[in-house]
Amino acid sequence: MSSPATSSAPPLPPRELQGAFETFSQASERLVASYRALEARVEELARELAEARSERERQLAERARLLERQRRLLEALPAAVLLLDGAGRIQEANPAARAWLGEPLLGEAWEGLAARAFEQPPGEDGEGRLRDGRRVSLASRPLEAERGRILVLSDVTEKRRLQEMVDRQRRLSALGELAARLAHQVRTPLATALLHLGRLRRPGLPEAERQRLVERVREGLCRLEGLVAETLAFARHGAEGGRSAAVAELLAGLQATVGAQAEAAGARLHLIDRAPGARVAGCPEALVGALANLVANALQAGARRIEVEAAPAQGPAGPMVELRVGDDGPGVPPALAERIFEPYFTTRPEGTGLGLAVVRAVAEAHQGEARLLPGRRGACFLLRLPEAGGALEAFLPAGMAFGAGGVPAAEGASAVGSPAEEER
Repeated sequence: MSSPATSSAPPLPPRELQGAFETFSQASERLVASYRALEARVEELARELAEARSERERQLAERARLLERQRRLLEALPAAVLLLDGAGRIQEANPAARAWLGEPLLGEAWEGLAARAFEQPPGEDGEGRLRDGRRVSLASRPLEAERGRILVLSDVTEKRRLQEMVDRQRRLSALGELAARLAHQVRTPLATALLHLGRLRRPGLPEAERQRLVERVREGLCRLEGLVAETLAFARHGAEGGRSAAVAELLAGLQATVGAQAEAAGARLHLIDRAPGARVAGCPEALVGALANLVANALQAGARRIEVEAAPAQGPAGPMVELRVGDDGPGVPPALAERIFEPYFTTRPEGTGLGLAVVRAVAEAHQGEARLLPGRRGACFLLRLPEAGGALEAFLPAGMAFGAGGVPAAEGASAVGSPAEEER
């Protein structure tokens, strides 16, 4: 039996073997180079990651410092700061807010808090009064990054007290000047009345002359009474707190007050209400009296068409009502436009110079304004008043009394006299 034959691959030729070794050597070198490049890239990535981690840690640390600084600032602020979510519930509150508004605050709805902590809740960006008597102003701003808003309540009690003190001093100074001017204004009609009385004492005076002198004395005394009444109205201007009137009621009151006077003068009075349903806070009689002064002023200037228009407007503190009284009269000379609201400034011998001064005083007492609109044909006066329900009612002094004609009256003062003695 023969043994199996063994077979083996023939040996490679030396040249092929040399080529195989060279190929393997080249592949090994490429592998080593790739590995080294990979190691270098790994080291570079590790370095970049470490730098990024370090920068991130630095940013987080800086943010933490800023947050801590903001927290301390909020705690040190003399204002109350509240953070509300989208549903109007309080998420954060600083110590001043907790001290002013009481606990608990977190999770409480702002509307409920306002009813609980405020004697007079503030409107949006308005003012209110806390139950402890502190007066605060509210600023509200939406949050940009999320739903919700931030509320800031600032204590303005001392500011309002100082403001009232300055206003009081200013009024006392004005009253001193007013008294001096009143004495000067009274002197002439009083001297005239005394002169007529002296003539009445002459014996044998004809009855017709006596009646003429008596009428002159009566006219002089009525003029003095009107001058004193309007001076008191100007000196004691104000607004009665807690009251309001619809614009339509003011226009109706104006028609009832001066409608017959305009008709007797041959003038047409047009009333236009472009603010239906709007109300203004304050004393209706005082506001009607101010409008009546403007209409009477137009009649005295010879106007034959007078238009009173009410329209809504937007003021810096909220909605307003604008009342414009325009006429087709000669208008106001530009040289006099800055002086017509000055007390006792007049261009008519029989005028007191207080009609427009009273108009401005009543407007300012209602936290509004009265001014002459320039560049108009004829004259056009603008009365701007806050709508009822705004910040005005927080300022109005209570208990002010008003006399007839819509102007504030002193105790015992008569309302004798024309509603307006101002001229252009």
